[in-house]
Amino acid sequence: MISAFNTLSDSIASKLSYDKDSNTKGPLLGDSTALSLRSAMYSTIQGKAIGITGSFDQLADVGVTIGSGGKLTLNRDRLRAALEQDPQGVADLFAARVLAPTGPTVIPGTNGATYLNPDAPVQYISQGVATQLENFADSLINSVSGTLTRRNNSLNDQIASQNQRIAAMDDRLAVRRQILQAQFLRMEQAIGQLQQQQGSISQIGG
Repeated sequence: MISAFNTLSDSIASKLSYDKDSNTKGPLLGDSTALSLRSAMYSTIQGKAIGITGSFDQLADVGVTIGSGGKLTLNRDRLRAALEQDPQGVADLFAARVLAPTGPTVIPGTNGATYLNPDAPVQYISQGVATQLENFADSLINSVSGTLTRRNNSLNDQIASQNQRIAAMDDRLAVRRQILQAQFLRMEQAIGQLQQQQGSISQIGG
């Protein structure tokens, strides 16, 4: 988990970076989505587990902290001590995942009629920090509702729209070119006729 988090953090940082010496800008410099994503990552990793009853409720309690450069570091001695003290508490801190029971939804304006909503959001009674990170990742990359998925689809739609505009402009330019070529050909023909007439008049005058 620490390795994956640090790899992602480095990747985001490189894309948000700016080197003033070479005036090199990362491709996502100033991008609000990337900035919000990074902020939410650190907020989640430093937050507390939800709905657990063990001895530890945040990763710092078991030796996982933010070090230099914004990278996660592990104090192995502190983690071993926590595992000796409350192994289940450590497990719950990371991986607790208990879904809230789902029940039928009452249909408004009816006499007790209910239905099961397949689109109802998933609710949890307890979530470990790693579980929260997983759910956060899903909120970003879910193939239907993910924030980044929707952003990617929006950008693809914009690209497709621009490509359609370019294709339509190319078609108009091609038609305009044909018109101009036809006009130029008629002009060439008219000039040729005038030159012939000029020659004939010159001969008559001679």
